[in-house]
Amino acid sequence: ETILWNGDFNINIVIKAKGISLLTFNPNDNKIAIIDLPDQIYLESSHGFGNWQLGSIYGLGESQKNLGGGKLLRDTLKNLLGLPIDGLLDFSGKYAEKKPQDILSEIRKSPFSVISFMSYLKTNLTPYELIKLNLKFSSVRFDKVKQIHLEQVPDLLEANVLPDGTGILVVDTIKLDSILSGMVDMILR
Repeated sequence: ETILWNGDFNINIVIKAKGISLLTFNPNDNKIAIIDLPDQIYLESSHGFGNWQLGSIYGLGESQKNLGGGKLLRDTLKNLLGLPIDGLLDFSGKYAEKKPQDILSEIRKSPFSVISFMSYLKTNLTPYELIKLNLKFSSVRFDKVKQIHLEQVPDLLEANVLPDGTGILVVDTIKLDSILSGMVDMILR
């Protein structure tokens, strides 16, 4: 499932590396927001699989014939966040051990750095879209990059324990909506 991003509207991309983050790029204001999503968030998976920890969603999707981890992760986060999820950047190799914000910093340093990532990347974005994003990201000033750590937002996540002893984090979706309200794009797509 691919999109055709022409740069006229916000784009929301899930980055899967050492952790999972949502990156939102607003081309009109030339701003980037990156939201760190803890693996322990307990949420309802899309496609009828019930509740799972976020860190397990990708593997669950990979284990299902004709679904895939990327699609299940994007669809599940779309339901949680109430935002369209346009793309997935799934890093492997040496980039799988980097935090998404560190990968973003590398991308922003050079207008064509995304080319060096290609052999470590599974994505639904076209090479054209990746290069266009890379060029746009490298032009964003440092003070226009906002990072949000959900674990640091007061009263957003509640620690809980499943009957088997697994620690989970439950999201207050009303507070989450208020945090994400500035990321909604007014252009219908």
